[in-house]
Amino acid sequence: MPQFTTQSAADAARKSHSETSARDESLRFPSTLVQAVQLQRALHKVGMAVAQNVSADTDIESRARLGSSLASIAKGWDSLAARVQILRGRAAPGTLSPAERRAKLEAKRTKPRHDGPTVASKPDAT
Repeated sequence: MPQFTTQSAADAARKSHSETSARDESLRFPSTLVQAVQLQRALHKVGMAVAQNVSADTDIESRARLGSSLASIAKGWDSLAARVQILRGRAAPGTLSPAERRAKLEAKRTKPRHDGPTVASKPDAT
């Protein structure tokens, strides 16, 4: 097992805070989650562009076509939002009963936090 030193800690910090690790989401998240988020962002950009064209167009038929396209884009975005929520391991709204929700919150509240190394106190010499 490698020994923990100030040099190894500095090397690990440098590696974890490098520019490539901050940009490369695939190092931190599963590829399916990354793909879903990227698709969701792309759909958002396309949807915003279509929405601008809908309001700028005056032809009734083309407005109807663009509106239908915008509805399909919104449906796809919503589907991806649900998929991202599932991939992150979060429960869908309304799936937990009030008792389950309370138990989950209690588990978070009572979970001990580790703030650092534990130091044993010296016994009193009496």
